[in-house]
Amino acid sequence: IVVKGTAGVYENPKFAFGTKKILEAVKNTDAFNFICGGDTSVALNNLGLDPDDFNHVSIAGGAMITYLSGKKLPGIEALKT
Repeated sequence: IVVKGTAGVYENPKFAFGTKKILEAVKNTDAFNFICGGDTSVALNNLGLDPDDFNHVSIAGGAMITYLSGKKLPGIEALKT
């Protein structure tokens, strides 16, 4: 499961419920999961969820999606040479 982004304006308590429920559902599954992006990573903490309950949490959003889709990242390619 890949989660990139929040379900609305999680900073507003009126809209945080959806993001929290989605993240809790991901946490409670046996599926391997990636939490990607700065906003999503911050949301974990702001909503009282422990990042250690997820398989992988990264502040990389777009770069993580690019990498997972099989495209090359210039920084990684430079390290290979």
